[in-house]
Amino acid sequence: HTRFENNFSLGQPQVAGVISNSEARGGAIYSDAAITAITNSTFINNQALSGMGANGNIVGLHHAKGGAIFITNATIGLINNADFQLNVAQGGDSDSSSVTTSGGNGLGAAIYGDLNAVITTLSNSSFTNNQSRGGNSSLAIGSLPGSAYGGGIYLSRTSSVTTLTQNVFTNNQALGANGQFLHEQDNSEQRTS
Repeated sequence: HTRFENNFSLGQPQVAGVISNSEARGGAIYSDAAITAITNSTFINNQALSGMGANGNIVGLHHAKGGAIFITNATIGLINNADFQLNVAQGGDSDSSSVTTSGGNGLGAAIYGDLNAVITTLSNSSFTNNQSRGGNSSLAIGSLPGSAYGGGIYLSRTSSVTTLTQNVFTNNQALGANGQFLHEQDNSEQRTS
């Protein structure tokens, strides 16, 4: 049994006028190479925490992707009997004076699949109380709050899960920011068979 607990990926704050990447990816695992299997594993309270955006920087460079697992351009053959609890993907806030930078997005609180990532089989696993959170906007006019997608799993358009079997998704949330406030988008239990 493998346990991943209280790990984090931390994006650094951006510097005004300098193009930099403050994204946080994969609180417990970041993979750009094949993983044969993740079995009998627990992922608890892992976090991808993006850095704060700065005035004059590109909005897309302070997202948080994969609170527990981030996989890009690679395959995970099997995730079986894994437990994902309390993992967080937190998009970065906009700096307080920024007009050109908005809050970063929170994407895939437990798992984020990017650029041709494939999970062949996801089975007998549970996803409970994981949260994706968008970063807050600044108070400047034109600064927008960050969005949140995938309270449990987020897959980009070129990524996939081939087979989902006997998984339980409970109380996972995607919370988009609204200035300095959050609103809840989804809080339901779903089962795959």
